[in-house]
Amino acid sequence: MRSVLSLSLPADIVSNIQAQAKKLGISVSSMMKQMWEYQSACISEEELLEDIRIGEKEYREGKCAVLRSEQDIEKYFKRLR
Repeated sequence: MRSVLSLSLPADIVSNIQAQAKKLGISVSSMMKQMWEYQSACISEEELLEDIRIGEKEYREGKCAVLRSEQDIEKYFKRLR
């Protein structure tokens, strides 16, 4: 089911959105949907910092694979298959 959403934006922003949608060959609705999907997939700065803290802790505890060469990377991913 579709719903209609009315937005009040400054004219210059509307013009930019319309121009970008036209450049991409999509409707403004499609562009806004894509922008929402992109935004929804992003994590917050707090989540990113927490993930970094966890990764650093796991690294210090030796829970991470150290891959120093392309060969190391290939071996690592072959073992995962």
